[in-house]
Amino acid sequence: MALAGTLSAFHEHRGNGTPLQENGTDALEGSLRLSEADGPLGLPWHGTLYLRRYVFKNRFSSVNATRTAETPALDQYRVPATAAGGSLSTTVEEGGGRRTVLGADLRWAEGATHERFQPVAGVFQRDRDAGGDQIVGGVYAEQTWPLAQTVDLHGGVRLDGWSTGDGHRVERSVQTGALTRDDHYDDRGGALPTARLGVDWRPLSDWTLRAAAYTGFRLPTINELYRPYRVGNDIIEANARLKPERMVGAEAGMTWAPEKGPTVSLTAYHDGVTDAVDNVLITTKPGTVPGFGVVVPAGGTFAQRRNLDRVRADGVEMRATWALDPTLDAGLGYLWSRSTVLRADGFVALVGKRLAQSPLHTGTADLTWTPSAAFTTALRLKASGQQYEDGLNTRSLAPTVTVDLSGTWRISDYLAVFATAENLFDRTVESGRRIDGLVAIAPGRIISGGARVDW
Repeated sequence: MALAGTLSAFHEHRGNGTPLQENGTDALEGSLRLSEADGPLGLPWHGTLYLRRYVFKNRFSSVNATRTAETPALDQYRVPATAAGGSLSTTVEEGGGRRTVLGADLRWAEGATHERFQPVAGVFQRDRDAGGDQIVGGVYAEQTWPLAQTVDLHGGVRLDGWSTGDGHRVERSVQTGALTRDDHYDDRGGALPTARLGVDWRPLSDWTLRAAAYTGFRLPTINELYRPYRVGNDIIEANARLKPERMVGAEAGMTWAPEKGPTVSLTAYHDGVTDAVDNVLITTKPGTVPGFGVVVPAGGTFAQRRNLDRVRADGVEMRATWALDPTLDAGLGYLWSRSTVLRADGFVALVGKRLAQSPLHTGTADLTWTPSAAFTTALRLKASGQQYEDGLNTRSLAPTVTVDLSGTWRISDYLAVFATAENLFDRTVESGRRIDGLVAIAPGRIISGGARVDW
């Protein structure tokens, strides 16, 4: 039996541009991988276990138009999240190239937000505890059938069960401790089947043509279900009644892999998503929002996570890799993707609009140099086109181009050191734009380093 494990820790504390705005993150992750080439019934098997623990904190403020005064807006003083899970799979070789993969996996997560909000004269009036837990587990079977020497058929089915529990939102007066809100949401659950069917055809030794049809789903996250948040004066409310997203899609593509030269892959896809989760604008009027009890400040907005009836996602993806010499590899990638709202009952203004934070064009270019087995360095350029900040497509974020540089030096079989420079040239990257025109800027150049111990 083979056994391997990983353990990593992370700590960060940083300022966000004004005296009152700062955040911090502590993270601990561990995993264990087990495998055996000749297990029960003579079959190989592979298993994985993992555990992750994150604790986040963040303070937001409101800055006046002349940027001469700052007041507290929200203090997320503790936002913990824990996840654990595992998977187990085996492969059955049936001869003649026919192969079956059987497996199962299970994921559990819980999270909560502890935050102070509703400031009056700079003093927070309310304290909130909101969160819940989630379990998703499934079994699956995948099979490859060689129909001919140059044609393979691939198929798979999967059944997932899911549940959400302990959903709650409790709010108290900071000054007196008296309850002002005590919501506990019903546990929910269900089962969702998915499937995939595809075919690969190799008309020539260096060409592969492929096509596939598939279904899928995504369960709303604990964040989306229970955790409201605020960015400046823009408030986004959670929604404990969100339904799982469902997808039906198809793709077609080709791969050219000559014995010498670049390997090029091209894929086009068309997906339809029902009940897509999005932040939907409810009002821009200041004051208390009926039915929610949330106070929108002047110049602010109020939105809630909602299920959109139908969204269409179309795209074309290209990837090329090339071994320029034994020590130097190059890569080039491009994605054109357009996600459009086709139907949104009750929010007709969204129909025909692109989803927020979804650029039409993204691309990467990278070089990886490995002069020896002990040293590797990589240079990556990332580009992103124009995208919208909001579902109504009225606020636009500028295109960006950034460069990252990283290097790893393996000192021994057990010890390696690494260093990374993200956004190497300190380019300005817009990460958000409020309704009042204020632009949020992503972190600039970040230089980090560390050591990795393998055993």
